[in-house]
Amino acid sequence: MNSKTPELAWLEDPQVFAVNRSDAHSDHHFFAGSKTDLRQCLNGTWSFAYAPSPAERRADFYREDYDLSGFEEIEVPGHIQLQGYDKRHYINTMYPWDGH
Repeated sequence: MNSKTPELAWLEDPQVFAVNRSDAHSDHHFFAGSKTDLRQCLNGTWSFAYAPSPAERRADFYREDYDLSGFEEIEVPGHIQLQGYDKRHYINTMYPWDGH
């Protein structure tokens, strides 16, 4: 039996970014007859109305007859925080935690 002792030296190498990693992908496939029948690209310019809290959202915005004239536009895919809405939630410092 040929078994090789695992080596962990790569853990110390800052040049190693990933090991045995699959590329990002979606494994969700939806189709009726052919493989692309139900596939739809959602990229593009979307109507958007920012609400700071659920209580402040625009009610019934999903209805087909809803007036979207007060809505603005964002690019999808994208982050609303990078398009002028809300604040960025990423920080590059550790959160304080009582356990440490």
